[in-house]
Amino acid sequence: MRKELEGIENTLYQNTMIPLITLNGTELGQNLSLENAFTAAHAYYKSVLQGSTIVSQHIGEIRFTGKGWQKLKNGLKVDFERTLLIPAITDVLQKGEYLGQAQSDEIRTDAITAFHYFSAPVMLEQQYFEVGVTIAEDNRGRLFYNMNQNPHRLQIKRLQRNQGKALGLEPTRFLHRDNPRKI
Repeated sequence: MRKELEGIENTLYQNTMIPLITLNGTELGQNLSLENAFTAAHAYYKSVLQGSTIVSQHIGEIRFTGKGWQKLKNGLKVDFERTLLIPAITDVLQKGEYLGQAQSDEIRTDAITAFHYFSAPVMLEQQYFEVGVTIAEDNRGRLFYNMNQNPHRLQIKRLQRNQGKALGLEPTRFLHRDNPRKI
């Protein structure tokens, strides 16, 4: 397990030296602040993403639905940078690294059976971020599920949770507060 974690932590910096995607911070609109960025992000998602389908060379068609916005919007009102990174989602899926698939390890009411993970280095206003995008798979195909900063930390958390479950342990929570976003 330790060797797996070290490998993931090492790829975090090896894969992010040159951004694949560059955003100037005005993709959602001019003169945004924390107060109005959420509204601009919602408008962008509804007008540009929702109802559209893109094709990933790794997993095929991906749908953008209202369900994706419901998950994505959590925390946006207090995370200005994450909000400004929303226009990078499609590029992360089309140009980024495919990190793999994980079967859902719980019975879900939303019929999701698996998750696919993507990652790409993004430059936003001269700052580097490792942006992760999660795609859910259900009985109707694949749909956008969420975006996060630092997907490798999430991968480490999943490995630890799964190893703990295999040993009969409760999941640990120490990584929830450990979220270095700037690279």
